Amino acid sequence: MGLTQLLASLVIAAALLPAQVGLRPGAPPVPAAAPGKPGSVEGTVLNSVTSQPIKKATVTLHNPRQGFAYMAATDASGQFRFDSVQPGSFYTSTVECPGYTRDMPRRGVFQQNAIPVAEEQHVTGVSLKLTPLGVISGKVLDDSGDPIPGVRVEALRYMYQMGSMQLRPSRTAVTDDRGEYRVFDLQADRYYIHLLPQTSFGGRGGPGVRMHADRPDEAYPSLYFPGSPEPAGATPTELKAGAEIDGMDFRVRKVRVYHLRGKAVDSQTQ
Repeated sequence: MGLTQLLASLVIAAALLPAQVGLRPGAPPVPAAAPGKPGSVEGTVLNSVTSQPIKKATVTLHNPRQGFAYMAATDASGQFRFDSVQPGSFYTSTVECPGYTRDMPRRGVFQQNAIPVAEEQHVTGVSLKLTPLGVISGKVLDDSGDPIPGVRVEALRYMYQMGSMQLRPSRTAVTDDRGEYRVFDLQADRYYIHLLPQTSFGGRGGPGVRMHADRPDEAYPSLYFPGSPEPAGATPTELKAGAEIDGMDFRVRKVRVYHLRGKAVDSQTQ
């Protein structure tokens, strides 16, 4: 065979090869492999303090690598189940329920708690826990023992902000017509209860009203439990997870209030 005939044969063979493997120009792409047969995941949500099951909790199964998730709710026995879960080596779970909180995972915990689901695998025994939130309640009464409605009550705790520990509000409540308040959904911590009556912001007639009366203006003062005007004299309350502390009562006596009047000026244009 001459050189010209050999080259022609190689060109023909190269043209036929793509056709033999289905890669010729214009041919449809080779279909992707079919997804594996799905599996399932089931488990229980428990109270971390009492170990009792939690109903109506929302559980989410995440597959962050493939970008999808499944959601289910627990039944009366705290059980949840995910059916038709696509196989994957890295699933994570989250859970939430009113009246409970979940601990934020530390670095690396997601990897440790990953849930692999193989093809047609039935994963069981997944245990998730929630920590119950607590309650602090009490009454606000005047010096005659009558209820004071409409008083704002704050549960304060020290938080790290702006480079230092500061006493900041966590949750608030307002007293009802019986003078009762209930601050709920509190995480376990040490709290300072702060009483902040609305009347502490002005005298009779409201702000901006010049009221002439035959007696001094009076208002209920701002207090820290059990009755200190300053945080330094307050008594902290240690609240454990899921605890309900009652009896944080205030007896408040009106004090004389003063009104200041003046004018603010710009020192540059005075």
